[in-house]
Amino acid sequence: MSILDLAARVQALSPADRELFDRLFHVSVSEGRLRAPESMRGWLAEWFGSAEAVERQTIVRVTNRWTLEEAVFNPLRSRRPRPAAAPAPPKADEDPLSRPLELTPEDTFGRIEGAYCLTAANVAKTEAWHGLIVFREPDLMAFTRESVLDCLETARRWWAAAHGEDAEAVYPLLFWNCGAAAGASLAHAHVQVALARSRPFGGVERIRAAGEEYRARHGADYFRDLVRVHAALGCAATLEGAALLASLTPAKEREVMIIAPTIEEGLGEALYAALACFRDRLSVVSFNVALFGPPLAAREEDWHRFPFVARVVERGGGGGLASDIGAMELFAAAVVSHDPFELANALAVRP
Repeated sequence: MSILDLAARVQALSPADRELFDRLFHVSVSEGRLRAPESMRGWLAEWFGSAEAVERQTIVRVTNRWTLEEAVFNPLRSRRPRPAAAPAPPKADEDPLSRPLELTPEDTFGRIEGAYCLTAANVAKTEAWHGLIVFREPDLMAFTRESVLDCLETARRWWAAAHGEDAEAVYPLLFWNCGAAAGASLAHAHVQVALARSRPFGGVERIRAAGEEYRARHGADYFRDLVRVHAALGCAATLEGAALLASLTPAKEREVMIIAPTIEEGLGEALYAALACFRDRLSVVSFNVALFGPPLAAREEDWHRFPFVARVVERGGGGGLASDIGAMELFAAAVVSHDPFELANALAVRP
């Protein structure tokens, strides 16, 4: 299967699944054409297989009707030439996270320690409550199942401690910028945690509001139907109660969305499975993770049945220091090279 076959694949679904897909997504297919000068044909053949492959190319645009997340797929873009650059290893004397007890501040409630990590306060905060989870192993790609599970448990304990100090801080967020291409400013492996006051983060609220509107209009659970549509197309699997989706509207390359009832129910196993797939099967060396869920205490807005959600994307596209985000991604729609059906295959996802 290829994303280029998505429209045909949708038509082959059962009537109920096809209706559900159309309720959630809109697909448009177009053809881009160009004329290549003779002087370019050799270069095009070298990078793209042939000049003809470039002169007529298929573009698939998928839009989530509810959250308005959108991705534009053109697999040809994955063949573009990119500069390669190997990251420089960190120097011990330039790594403040190598001695966190000495070189990092702590939160007012102290540090939370796990078997594989410990917390620090963030010096330059984006929220009143914003901390770091520092892995004891500095290598960015040396994470294990145990260290990922320990990290999530440490995050849960950090959120609880911050909420205990500040009852108005209730909206949890975890984000993991792995590698310079993912926006990390430090080469030592670490995760960031935050607990927002007064209102949810904007990106989280957009999804919550979409789920609420979906339930009001269709009397159905948005997340359950999202999983069902991906599963019908062969782009979802379940691991210990958590669903892994090879997203049809990725924010960037190879997005895996994980949906779990709670942070304790399968989320860690699923997150490790996705990250191990990136590292071990797809040779991904830089990624972003965002993880969020319902507030720690009741609030005015409706969080009924809102799950814990993790979103994982590759960054850098294997191109070293080359940027993988431009104006279109910032202001219009994600432009994606990798096929979600190929990602589903790498994740061993089956219909």
